[in-house]
Amino acid sequence: MKSVTADKVAEAERPLRYSSAAWALSLFLTASLLILSGCADEGNGPDEGIPASSVLIVPGGTNPVWMLDGEKFLFSYEDELDSVGIFLADTSGGTIERLWALPHNHDYVPAPSGGVETIAFSTPDLDGGVMVLPSGGEGQLLLPGGRRPSWVGPNELVAEDGDSRILLLNLEAEIISIVAEEGFSPVVSSDGELVAFLFGGLGGVSRLKVVAVETGAVQLLYGDLFAADIAWDPVHDWIYLSQLSSLYISSIVRFRLGNGAEVDTLLNSATNPSVSGDGVFILAAKLSGDQEDGIIYFEPETGRVERLLSTGRRPAAAPSGNAALVERYGGIYLVEW
Repeated sequence: MKSVTADKVAEAERPLRYSSAAWALSLFLTASLLILSGCADEGNGPDEGIPASSVLIVPGGTNPVWMLDGEKFLFSYEDELDSVGIFLADTSGGTIERLWALPHNHDYVPAPSGGVETIAFSTPDLDGGVMVLPSGGEGQLLLPGGRRPSWVGPNELVAEDGDSRILLLNLEAEIISIVAEEGFSPVVSSDGELVAFLFGGLGGVSRLKVVAVETGAVQLLYGDLFAADIAWDPVHDWIYLSQLSSLYISSIVRFRLGNGAEVDTLLNSATNPSVSGDGVFILAAKLSGDQEDGIIYFEPETGRVERLLSTGRRPAAAPSGNAALVERYGGIYLVEW
């Protein structure tokens, strides 16, 4: 595997030093506004939905992804010209560590276990591809030209390659098998046994396919649909995704695997589903036309639907408990209820 050298990282960090004053000023202004308005705000009152607290923990942060411990998370910054890289923060907002200092795609995911905190992601440059980065170690190029990694276990993952195939690899950069000859956006189930992905179609229309990781046996084939944001339920063999019916209209759809797939439309005018660690609820961004309209809380088993926040996007449900990370007002907020 190729390593990213310290010289290359240092070279990428050099322009960051020149923008440090602007970054410090930005943080100062944000902090001043928070002091004036209060560092926390209530998401909703009792008459508006679920009473929730919402606290800003990373000004300017975007694309939060939880680590497995539920105390730390990965994120990046909206303006990567000033702050290139992948960062690690805790939910108190007191500690921020830069893990990766070079350009990257927003597909970073933490490994499921294994003792050492490891993340996988992809880089967009011509020499890039799927990378793995252990805590305190160097980034290793695992799959040149690849992207969209998804972990099968602590030592294996699937990813798209440059020929739009879905491959199963180990951390020695060995290709174990070709899971699918055609596909994109693979997401592995929490038990590591199944992978869901999209494939084929014309004009943006795709099909959803679910296969066994080890054997490639097809478990589900469904289409045609405009779809994105595949999310597995961690408890059931259920898949949630955003299905677009027009440019500005999206619904959350559930596929229940079994003796023939059952398909349910759960939430209209919603996108970006995120499932809680126990599978009890999902969070989604509510849409009003082409505008975001807050965060919705939904319990698939009971059908309970509540508004959680009046503003926000890209919710990330916590691995445990009633908490989430949400982008709102130009930063990452910790929301609890």
